[in-house]
Formats: sequence, C-alpha cells, structure tokens
Amino acid sequence: MAFIGEFAASPRYQGSGSSHNNTKNMISALDAAKEYSVSYAQGCVARDSRTDENLFREAVEAAGAADVAVVFAGLPDSFESEGFDRDTLAMPANQNELIEAVAAANPNTVVVLHGGAPMLTE
Repeated sequence: MAFIGEFAASPRYQGSGSSHNNTKNMISALDAAKEYSVSYAQGCVARDSRTDENLFREAVEAAGAADVAVVFAGLPDSFESEGFDRDTLAMPANQNELIEAVAAANPNTVVVLHGGAPMLTE
C-alpha cells in the first residue's frame, strides 16, 4: 500500500477561523499505519498549486509499485477562512493532477479529502 500526499503525514482535520482548535493528541494516517507495510510519497506541496516534478514522479512510482494507492488531498489553510470569500471551489491544480496520475498508475486508488469546506475535484 502507498500513502500519497502531505495530508497523510500532516492531516488537515479542521477548517479555518473559529473552527481551529488545539488537540492534545493527533495521529496521522501514516503514524496509524506504521505497523503495516506502507510506503509514503509526498506528491506535492499542499499549500502551493504548482507541481513539483520530483515529488510528482516519486508519487506516481510509489503508486505503480503498490497494490493499493491512497491519495490524501484537499484544501490548504490558505483556501479557507471566515474572513474572505473564495474565488473558486476547486482544489489546488497540482492535487487534481496528482490524483489523476496516481489513478492512471494504479487502478486501485482511494482518495481521502481533507478540508472544512466544499471542494470541486476535476
């Protein structure tokens, strides 16, 4: 199994603004799966919409080598807030590209979305 995406290691489990809270304990999906044979590739930088070709390539290779690929994607903090209206409901373009490439490399792909607001996937 391959976990792909920054949110696998550092989940975004709440929205922005008043929905932020401080938790005592938080376990990421990657930490929860430590006793299993899970590979990890970051795939992209969640807070940036540009594609990092090296991270992207590593993720596609990890997905192709795994029996199942799980992509952890969603909205970074900068896309949500109580203090402004969003221009779009889309996720960062690099995350949509990553999901498409991983699914092409491995038909057994699961996508886990993180965010505190509606989002479009393309």
